Amino acid sequence: LSFNLFAQQEIFQFLDSKRSITVSDLNTKNLSFDVGFLEDASLNDKNLYVLLPTIDEKFINVKLVPFSILSKNHTVILETSSGKKTSDHIANFSSFYVFFEGKSIGTFICFENAVLASYKYNERQFEINKFDDDFLLFDVNDCIVRNTFACQVEEKSGQINIRSNNSPESSSSTPKCLELAVEVDKYTRNTFSSTSATTNWAHAI
Repeated sequence: LSFNLFAQQEIFQFLDSKRSITVSDLNTKNLSFDVGFLEDASLNDKNLYVLLPTIDEKFINVKLVPFSILSKNHTVILETSSGKKTSDHIANFSSFYVFFEGKSIGTFICFENAVLASYKYNERQFEINKFDDDFLLFDVNDCIVRNTFACQVEEKSGQINIRSNNSPESSSSTPKCLELAVEVDKYTRNTFSSTSATTNWAHAI
């Protein structure tokens, strides 16, 4: 007989403040966040167990499993007045998959005294993000400010399935890795305190 005992860290608490970024005030919750958690998370390369808030002001027990989006040869290219400078980049942020009841429901990113979490719970998509000095939990699909990004994955997937039924292709052509470059313009760079802070933000996105 064995027992697995994990200390669930209480890193969020609900606040009484009423800042809202959703059409319905019920779909935004104000949170406090234990910044001290970031010191542990940034040094921790093993699974973490935390209590994640839900929109009905309760908590769910989740497991955070670390992962990295960066390859070993990841570089940062700086465009300066004297030309391009290439440098190695050592990430000082932490990224985790969020598991609830054995199923992956989202991601949890820690950087620069902040967190960015995105997860699906009860068939709704939620996000925890920092706005000015406030941490907010909100329903993504009820935001007042609409995201202009349009994802066509489901539409394209349907088209691919239709085509593949007629003319099946070898699965060996399916890529298992995506190489991606992110460009940050000068204006956006200058809204951050350092190049490191800028790259942390870009990696988190």
